[in-house]
Amino acid sequence: MSKLWREAASIIIAGRTNVFKCSKITDSKINGKFSPDYKILVLKRGKSSRFFPGGYVFPGGATANEDSCQEWLNIYESLGFKPELLKILTSNSPTVPLFSDNSKPLHKSISLRITAIRETFEESGILLCRSQKDSTPSNWAAYMSGHQLQEWQKIVQNNAYEFLNLCKEFKCFPDIWSLHLWSNWLTPTNNPIRFDTAFFLATIDQLPPSFMNDLEMDDMKWCHPQELLQGNIQDSVWLPPPQYYEMSRIVTYQNIDQLNNFAVERSKHGCERWMPVQKKAKDGIICFLPGDEQYPQKIDCNIKDKMGELEGTMKNLRSSSRNIHRMELYENQGTKIFISNVEPISGHTLPNTNSKL
Repeated sequence: MSKLWREAASIIIAGRTNVFKCSKITDSKINGKFSPDYKILVLKRGKSSRFFPGGYVFPGGATANEDSCQEWLNIYESLGFKPELLKILTSNSPTVPLFSDNSKPLHKSISLRITAIRETFEESGILLCRSQKDSTPSNWAAYMSGHQLQEWQKIVQNNAYEFLNLCKEFKCFPDIWSLHLWSNWLTPTNNPIRFDTAFFLATIDQLPPSFMNDLEMDDMKWCHPQELLQGNIQDSVWLPPPQYYEMSRIVTYQNIDQLNNFAVERSKHGCERWMPVQKKAKDGIICFLPGDEQYPQKIDCNIKDKMGELEGTMKNLRSSSRNIHRMELYENQGTKIFISNVEPISGHTLPNTNSKL
């Protein structure tokens, strides 16, 4: 991949809200429907941010060289992990272009998970690590807590290498087995700042304590998926296109156990790298996705492009198409997803469109 893209990793964290898993469903409802038993963590990027300013995003960020150094292997080996256990995470990586470069000591499928965990700790204070006493890998994520972590959060923010020292100090390790590969998004070529981002999904059995990095973020909250989607439509929450699309996938799962089971099985399929192709219509912006008949057959990812323009409204352009897979971004009306004659891929379910063609 061209140097125009920086590699990054992000985690969609779902935390259980109904701790009493065997109890009856509560009366909490959203738009007349029972709310799910989990919430998703999102953070609002600062208005001065160069990338998605003011947008609510999942925690994560760009890779650092320290995330792929040999010392991580030493930490895992010192805690009794055999190389075979680490190789479990690399079995599906050939299907993901982002994971193809293995020139560094750590395979990308491992180092990108470490990036996601480190960045999540820096931004939210949530440390998805397991201690030596609880070292059995699980499909559910573990987290560590303690007053000292707030001090370490600031230290790691200033130096990514300190994340290694944190793990040595507390005899813990990044809980990489609990991060299930979800998707891979490229920033469109018309954006001056671009990332090649791996999205992972992790489920936690309860909402962990969190401490927002207020130097980078303006807000942090746990929300039901439907709340975020409604907020986007009502213009109270802005979800950038990848976040909106993924939230529209996740909202179809009302139960966190079902979401976890699906994520575990789906990750075995790997995933495709998606890059939205954005065009201006008369009344908004269309993000064309793979499978849409307007999506280009060939894309040069190594160019700096400008957003093209189309004649007509988004509705008119949609009515003249048969194979549709797109997001339509309306000013003051949020985002809508439209899908027609497109099959799900990589084991994914199609997102909840909430829209009629």
